[in-house]
Parts: sequence; C-alpha cells; structure tokens
Amino acid sequence: GPPPPPPRPPPRRIRGDICRLERDGAFAEKLIAGNELDAMALRLELRRMEENVRAAERSRESLRAERRALLERRAIAKSEKAATLDELQELRREDGMDDLGRVQPILIESESPLVERLGINEFLLEAQLARKPVPLLVSKISELLGSVADTDDEAEKRLSAIEHSERMLSALRQRNLYLQERARRDRTWRTRLLRRILSDEFAVERPYRALRLERLGLGCDDVEELRRLIEAARQGDSIREIRLQDNEIDTGAIASLLGLVAGCPSLRRLDLRRNCLDRTATEALADSGGVLVEGGGANASDAGGDSDASDASGNESGSSTDDEPGALAVLVAGQRQRSEHDCSDADVEEGREDADDDNDDDHCGVEADIFLASLSGFNPAPPQPPSPTPRARYELGRPES
Repeated sequence: GPPPPPPRPPPRRIRGDICRLERDGAFAEKLIAGNELDAMALRLELRRMEENVRAAERSRESLRAERRALLERRAIAKSEKAATLDELQELRREDGMDDLGRVQPILIESESPLVERLGINEFLLEAQLARKPVPLLVSKISELLGSVADTDDEAEKRLSAIEHSERMLSALRQRNLYLQERARRDRTWRTRLLRRILSDEFAVERPYRALRLERLGLGCDDVEELRRLIEAARQGDSIREIRLQDNEIDTGAIASLLGLVAGCPSLRRLDLRRNCLDRTATEALADSGGVLVEGGGANASDAGGDSDASDASGNESGSSTDDEPGALAVLVAGQRQRSEHDCSDADVEEGREDADDDNDDDHCGVEADIFLASLSGFNPAPPQPPSPTPRARYELGRPES
C-alpha cells in the first residue's frame, strides 16, 4: 500500500510542554542519583555509629568492673581502718593513754567502800609516779594481807557468835513451848479451882454468900467463867460480897464485871483492889450503879489482915445490915500497871525448879534462863517485886457483920 503520510509536526504549545518535561525528567534523574549517594553516605555513617555504640558498651562494661573493684577496695579499706582504730584504742588503754596520747593514771572505779577506805586509788597514783614501784607494791600487798587476816578472824568470831545465838534461839524456843504448856496448865488449874470453890459454896444452903477469890491469879477469862458459873447455878440473888483483890484482872474484863454485877442483884461489895484496872474501867463500874471506894474503908480488910473468925461469926449471925438494901461498894484502891516483863529472880528460880521437877529433859530451857540472867541476855524490863503466888487453899465465909 501506499506509505503512511509523514507525521504532522506538533503544535508549538505541545513542543514546549515536551521540552519542559524532558528537562524535568533529566533533573529528576540527577536527583535520584544524588539521593543514592546520600543513602550510601548515611549507610556508612550508620555503620560507623554502630561501631561506636559497641565500643561504648565495651567501655561501660570495663568501667563497671573497675567500679566494682574500687568498691571492694573501699570496703576492705574501711574494715582495715576500723581494725586499726580498735587496735590503736587497745594499745592506748594498755599504755594508759588518752585520745591525745597523754598518759593517764590507772584507777579503780568501784561502788564498794573498800576502795576508799583502803586508799587503793591514792596508792596507785603514788606507785605510778614512783621510779621504783615494786617496794610500794610489796608494802601495800602486805597491808592488804594483814587486813584480810584480821577480817578473817573477825568473821570467825562473828560466826561463832551467830552459832551461839542460834543455839540460844533454839533453847528459847524450847523454853517458850514449855512456858506455853505451863501457862495452859495454870489456866486449867485456875478454872478447876474456881469451879471447885463455887461448887463447895453453892452446896451449902445460906441466905447470903461471900465469895473469897483473892490472890488466885485470876484474869479476864476467869471472871467470865465466874459469871457463867453463877448464872448456870442461879445463885446470883444470894451473893452479897465478892472478893477479887490481888489478882490479874485488867480492863479487858470490864464487860464480864458488868455482867457479873448485873447477874447479882444482891451484891453489896465488890473488892477489886490491887488489880490492873484503869480509870475507864472504874468509871464504867461507877456508871453501872456502884459507889467507888478508893481507900480500904472500915470493913475493907487487906490481904494479910483478913480475919476468918470475924467472917465466920458474921456469916453465922446474919446481921441485920445485910438485910437492908444499899448501894454497891466497889473497892478499887491500889491498881497497878500490867507489865509484860513482870518477872523477878525468885520467879526464875522457882520456874527453873518446877521445870527440873516436871521435865527432867528440859536442859535447853535451863540454859536459856542462865543466858538471860547473864550480861549477854536481853532484859529490858526493870526489876519488879515478886508477884504474890496463888493460894494453895481457899476459904469460904459469909459477909462481915
């Protein structure tokens, strides 16, 4: 066929666009080539930085190892420093030096008074200042040995004294048990004697009765027992007189005495001379209706001046003065103070003889009595006159006329 027609030339505008596009393509190709160069440079820089990072890590590990080594050396140095300071302090104490290196004297710090009494610290100062302290040491040791020997002798004496005191204490305990038993038997004897006296008196029919209970050593319990026996026998209306002088009745028996007075409406005379009553007890008796008589009175007979014949004649005759009503006369003269140590040498000898008769094996009690009688014994009470012994017999009679 026929050849194609030649291409028509593009218009001018299109030719301008094509030229511009060609220039832009060439510029883009140049930019691409430049960017590839930059990428290569960046890859090289990245490789170099990675090598630097690995080198920094190796350096950091080495620095860490070095730091650990330094810390270990520091700890070792601290321990060596503490050990050195302790050793230095020990050397200073051994040499008697202070923190500044000055020599200090060796002294003993103690709360015991022996350090001051024996002058130990003064001796240590003197010995440390002396050029030759050995003679001073020998002298002080000799002095201390002498003091120890004297103290040992004194301790032996004190030990023997303690042993002797323990023996005396054991003896006194044995004696106390014996005296307690004796006191119990004495109380039993007084109670039986009181019952015997009242039973014999109440066995005889009499219009008026007089109970003579003087010098029997009666106490508070005995007065209460007397009141109970009279009340049990129902003989209170027939009792005109009760003699209780020279006994051991004290203020503790005031309730029993008031009960005794109330249980004996016919009572005209109550003799309480030479007992242990105080002013309170006598005032209580006066308040109960009695008339206190401080002196002996006309009809008041003393302990040694009682007349049995006059009592018998008065009891048999039944004088008219007893039939007449009158006030209760309470004789309270000669009251004394009770003493816990009311004991004389005669009483001690009497108790020792009774102990030998009643109990031959009571050698400890006799030894205790001998010890108490010596200068080593303790006897704080002043000597007292012998107390009257209980009567071995009793007498009964009617009131005096």
